[in-house]
Amino acid sequence: MVQWIRRHRWIAAALLYCIVSLIYWGIPVLGHMTTRYVGTGTDPIQFIDAMLWWPWAISHGVNPFVDHWLWSPTGTDLLWITSVPAISLVLSPITLIFGPTVAYNMAMLIGPVLNALSMFLLLSHWVNKYWWKVFGGYVFGFSSYEIGETLGHLHLTWTFVIPLVVLWAFKIYDIDPTSPIPKRYPLVISLLLVFQFFVSTEVLTSLVFFGSLFILLIFLADQHNTRLLRLIKVLAVSMLGFLLAISPFVFYMLRHPYYLKPPNSPVMFSASLLNYIIPTQLTLGGQYFTNISNQFLGNLSENDAYLGIPLILLTMFSFFRPWASWRLKSSLAALLMTVVILSLGPALHLSGNLGVRMPEDLFLSLPELKDLLPVRFTLYVSFLVAVIVTTASNHFASFRWPKIPTLTACLVVLTLLPNIGMERNLMASQLTIPKFFSIPAQYRNYLPHNSTIMIFPYGDQGNSLAMQVATDNWFRLANGYWGYPPPLYRHIPIVHQLFFSTAIPRSLAAGAQLRNLIAQQDVTRVVATTPLASAVSRLLGQHYVRDLYSGQGVVVWAINSRSTHSRS
Repeated sequence: MVQWIRRHRWIAAALLYCIVSLIYWGIPVLGHMTTRYVGTGTDPIQFIDAMLWWPWAISHGVNPFVDHWLWSPTGTDLLWITSVPAISLVLSPITLIFGPTVAYNMAMLIGPVLNALSMFLLLSHWVNKYWWKVFGGYVFGFSSYEIGETLGHLHLTWTFVIPLVVLWAFKIYDIDPTSPIPKRYPLVISLLLVFQFFVSTEVLTSLVFFGSLFILLIFLADQHNTRLLRLIKVLAVSMLGFLLAISPFVFYMLRHPYYLKPPNSPVMFSASLLNYIIPTQLTLGGQYFTNISNQFLGNLSENDAYLGIPLILLTMFSFFRPWASWRLKSSLAALLMTVVILSLGPALHLSGNLGVRMPEDLFLSLPELKDLLPVRFTLYVSFLVAVIVTTASNHFASFRWPKIPTLTACLVVLTLLPNIGMERNLMASQLTIPKFFSIPAQYRNYLPHNSTIMIFPYGDQGNSLAMQVATDNWFRLANGYWGYPPPLYRHIPIVHQLFFSTAIPRSLAAGAQLRNLIAQQDVTRVVATTPLASAVSRLLGQHYVRDLYSGQGVVVWAINSRSTHSRS
C-alpha cells in the first residue's frame, strides 16, 4: 500500500492543482456555470461557440471545418482561426449534457491543472524531492502567462503538450543504445503534436521551433553523443508521422486561404523588459506599480512576462549547482536567453519603444514565425525556469545554507499569486443575452429555421454569437465575431464601420450600403437589442422593413419581399 501511494503521488499533486485552479478562477463561476463564464470581453464567447459547434456539426452531418452559420452564406473557415476542435471534442460529453458554457468553464479550469500536472510528471523523470516537483508544476501551470491568457484565450491556456513531448523525448534518450525503441514512443509524440495542432497552431509552431533550436544547441555541444543522434532520428520519424496525419487538413487550408496577414502586430504585442520584474495588476501587489505597467505595450492579458526577482535569483543560483554537465547547462542557458530576447520583439522597450532593433526583427520575414506574437514566448521562459530550478533542487542540500533555496521558493509562490481581489471583476463575466433567445417558442415563431439573421450590436460590439448559441444554432448569422470579418466582407465600408465602432451610422450612404449587404447575404430578419432599436430602424429605412415583434429585450424586423431584390 505504501509503495502504491508513493508511485501515485501525482494524484495528490493533481488534487492540489485542482484546488488552486478553483480558488483562482472557479469561485466566481461555481454555482453559475451556465450563466457566467471565466474571462472578460467577447473573446470567451468565441470559445463557448466552439464548444457547441464541433459536436453539433458532426452530429448534424454538416462540414465542421466551415461554419456557414456565421457570416452566412460565405461562412467562416474554422481551421484558420482558434476554434479549438480538440478541446471541443474532448469535452463534448459535457457540452451535450450541460451545455457549451459549462464545457467552456470546465476547459478554462482544467487547462492550468493539466499544464501543472504534465510538468510535475516531466520533473518526476529526474527530480527526487516531491515538493520541488509540485513547485515546478506550479511555476509552469500557474505562471503569469497562464494567469493573463485565462482572461479569454482558451487556445493558449492548454499547453500541457509541451512538457509531455519533452518527457517522451527524454524517455527515448534514456533507452540503452543497444536496445530497440518501442514503436509506441514516436507514435505518442506524433499524437501529442496532432492534438496541439487542433488546439493552437501558434503554440505548436513555437514548440517545434524552440525544441529544434534546443536540439541544435545540444548537438553543437556534443556531436558524438550516440543517444542524441538516435533521439534526433526518432523525433524525425515522429515529425514525419505528424505531418502525414495533418496533411489533409493543411492542404484544405492552403486551398481555402482565410487570413492574408497576421491580425495583431508583433511590435505592439512584445514583452517589456521591465515586465520580467514588474508585475501588472493581475498579480498580487501589481496594483502598486500601475504607473509603470500601464505603459507596457499590448493589453493586460498579454503583458504576462512577469517572473519576479526571487524566481530570477533562484534561476541564476541554480546554474551554479552541479546538477548537469556544462554542455547541458550552457545549452539551456543559451536557449533561455534566446527566448527572453525574442520575446522582447522587434524593438526593445521598457515602458515605451526605445527604438533599439532586436534579433526578433530578423525572424519576422520567416513565414513560420511572422504570425507569432513575441510576448507569448514567455510561455517557454516559464517552462525553462521551472525545469532549471526544480532540477537543480536535487543539489540544494549540499549548499552551505540549504534552507535558503526552500525559503526563496516559498517567496516565489507568494510573488506569483494572482491579484484575486481585482480578478473577480475580470475573471468572471455575466453571459448577458436578451430573454427572447432563451424562449424557444418565442424565437422560433419569429425567426425562421436556418434563415439568415443580422443582429445588432454588430460583430464583437455585442453578444450575437451567444444569442445564436442559446438557440442551438436555430438560425444563421449574417455577422458575428470570430476574429476579423472574412476577406469577402472585410473591406466593405459599412461592415468595417459597424464591426469596429459602437456607434450606429446615420448617413443615407451607410443605410444604402447596409441594404445592399442585407440583399447580398439574403438576410430575412434583422434583430436589435432594445437600446439600439431606434438607431437601427433609422439606418434601415422605414420602407425597407416591417415590424414583427418588440419585447423581451429585442426588436425584430422582417425584410420587405420587394426590398430583398433592391440594390438602392
